Amino acid sequence: MRLPLKVDSSAFQVLSLVMHDFDIITTPRITTFPFIQSTVFKDPTKQRELAILFIAKSQLCAQIEEILKAEYEVRMQRPPHTANVPNRMLLYPKTCKETESVERLDRQLVFWEASLPDICTYRSPVELPDPRDPTVYVIIHQTILSLVHQAVIATLHRPNAKATARGNPAAASSSQLSNLRVVHATNSIAHMAADLGRLRLDGYLPSAAVTALLPAILTLITQWRESNSDHAR
Repeated sequence: MRLPLKVDSSAFQVLSLVMHDFDIITTPRITTFPFIQSTVFKDPTKQRELAILFIAKSQLCAQIEEILKAEYEVRMQRPPHTANVPNRMLLYPKTCKETESVERLDRQLVFWEASLPDICTYRSPVELPDPRDPTVYVIIHQTILSLVHQAVIATLHRPNAKATARGNPAAASSSQLSNLRVVHATNSIAHMAADLGRLRLDGYLPSAAVTALLPAILTLITQWRESNSDHAR
């Protein structure tokens, strides 16, 4: 969420990824190290499953763009004159938002999730397969897709969940629903992070995964502080 790139979407056009964009290797003739040891290149089914996951990630990126434009604005943060650091661009929730925009974007996410193939659905692994099994790569990318998806849901609803709506029952109901969505997304991220730690797969996450984990951790800490339940603590 920090340091967004200065990219003008009107300056380029990129077609959506499709399966034909991927080269599925059915008869591997690879003799170059380290590819010769890769089990993925020997399994066309796993290659197709990974391609489907990559396509889903690209579709989610398009959803993220719409959400950031609708709910957040970029502001420059200038450090003190004594500090020898460059200016920073940070994302802040917009002060004037429409509830209809949140609901519309949420419906888009729900529709996108419902259209995903079964391989994109995250299921908590019972045990880790053999490290040489290409299923490990599928599990990792399933988790990354689901982590980002839940982080996007929380990002969309967090500003609306914190909004005050005195004297407006409809806005208050929308804010309450957004709060439930944030809590559910945060708990889902926590469960997936626990699965990765249990299976010792957390080391395979890209550094950008902290974007999904840190807000969830902060939200959980806030919940624990405000909760009187011993179970929650």
